[in-house]
Amino acid sequence: MRITKSAIAIFLGIVCICAGLGLTAHNLIENHKMAQASRQVTNVLEQRILDNLQAGESGELKMKSEKIGDYYYLGIIEIPRLGIKLPVMDSWSYEKLLVSPVYYSGSYYEDNFVVCAHNSYAHFGKIRGVQIGDEIHFTTVEGKVLKYIVSNTRVLQDTAVEDMVFNKEKEDNKEDWDLTLFTCTLDGQARFTVRAIKAD
Repeated sequence: MRITKSAIAIFLGIVCICAGLGLTAHNLIENHKMAQASRQVTNVLEQRILDNLQAGESGELKMKSEKIGDYYYLGIIEIPRLGIKLPVMDSWSYEKLLVSPVYYSGSYYEDNFVVCAHNSYAHFGKIRGVQIGDEIHFTTVEGKVLKYIVSNTRVLQDTAVEDMVFNKEKEDNKEDWDLTLFTCTLDGQARFTVRAIKAD
């Protein structure tokens, strides 16, 4: 009887290990696909940006986008120290979050630009390693490079939408930010948030 119980326990242990390995393999494959898709879009977007630079600026203060495949993109977000370089879509949905970071709120012209992304390693999973003083660059589809410096990080509850998109403290000069990046925490219950101010 003891041998039977031991055999069952060993079998169940092996099943659990196999299931864990299968899930890990699935996540690694999905992460690789996301990273590959983002690189391809970034390469196309960089060429479009060069083309737009040669064409010259229109002077209109409106965030412009470029269509690549089935989606429209505002530009490219980079955090050089973390090796992050990703395209940013012009609107958000859960479907789009599986493809690339997305525009969430505000505008880079109004200094309240908010971008969110999935917390996979291929997207914003690495932003938890950001440090105060790190540079963030956003290159618009017109070729304008906006440079920001990380000013602080915080964790906001998933219900704190107003705190995410509107800086109530800005009027009191307690906190100033021009750019926000955010992603889910590892447990998915809150949002890891990076605030940054313009470098100039």
